[in-house]
Amino acid sequence: VDPRRERLALALPDDIKTLERRQNVRITLQMRHMPRLGLWPVMGGSDKTAPPRILSRPILDISPNHSSIGLTVRNLSSGGMRLSFSKSDFAASEVHLEVGRRLLVDLQFAGRAFPQRHMFRIISCVRNVRPVSGGRVEVGVHFLAIHQPERKPAWKGVERGGVDEIGRLVHRFQVE
Repeated sequence: VDPRRERLALALPDDIKTLERRQNVRITLQMRHMPRLGLWPVMGGSDKTAPPRILSRPILDISPNHSSIGLTVRNLSSGGMRLSFSKSDFAASEVHLEVGRRLLVDLQFAGRAFPQRHMFRIISCVRNVRPVSGGRVEVGVHFLAIHQPERKPAWKGVERGGVDEIGRLVHRFQVE
C-alpha cells in the first residue's frame, strides 16, 4: 500500500508475465551476464519416468569469467542456445555433438549482475551443426526438459514453451 497516493500495488501474476514475454527472443549475452556452463552427453531423459544418464566427462565446463566463455555462448533464448567450438574442441567431442544427440546443459547465473543465483539443469537436443568463419563450428541446442528439484515429476517438459525463468532473464538482459 502506498500511503501517499492511497493506492494498492499488486505484483504481476506469473500467467501474465508468461503471456507478455516474447517466446523466441535470442540475445547475445554481455560478459557480466555470462553463466557458468557445463555440458555433458546423456542417454535418456526424453520421458518423465527415465532420468538421464551421463555418459562421459563433460564436453564443456567453463566459468563465467573464463576467457573463452564469450566465444562459446553465442546466444540464449528460453527455448535453447547456440554454442561455438574451436575446430579442435568440436573434433574431440564430435560424436556427442551430432544432430539429434541429447545433452545435459548446466547453467548457473550468479555474481554481481544477479540479485539471486539462477541454476538450471536442462536436457536438450542438438538441432543443427554448422561451420562458420574463423574456423569455428556452431551448435544449435534446443531445450527439452528442465530438472525440478524436490518435485514430481523430476523433469518438466519445456520443448514447446521454453524455460520460463530463462525467458525472464533474457527479457531483463534485453531491457538493460
